[in-house]
Amino acid sequence: LQWLDGHARHRLAGGPRPPKPPRHGRPRTVHEVRLWLRTLLAAALACGLLQLAILFLGDPDASAPLRSWQLVALRAL
Repeated sequence: LQWLDGHARHRLAGGPRPPKPPRHGRPRTVHEVRLWLRTLLAAALACGLLQLAILFLGDPDASAPLRSWQLVALRAL
């Protein structure tokens, strides 16, 4: 959300341009690893919440769509 706030502030409110990510070297690698870890955390959280919903339903047929969404979250990695 911080990224979106910075871009909206720049485009809509005349704020300063948001900083660009590093282009090369170790800073770029660190930036990309952080993004991947955020994605990993989001996918793990989504799979966990979907698993809670599956356990709450208790019916394998009714929970099939939720299981397919778990696979979608894992494919994002």
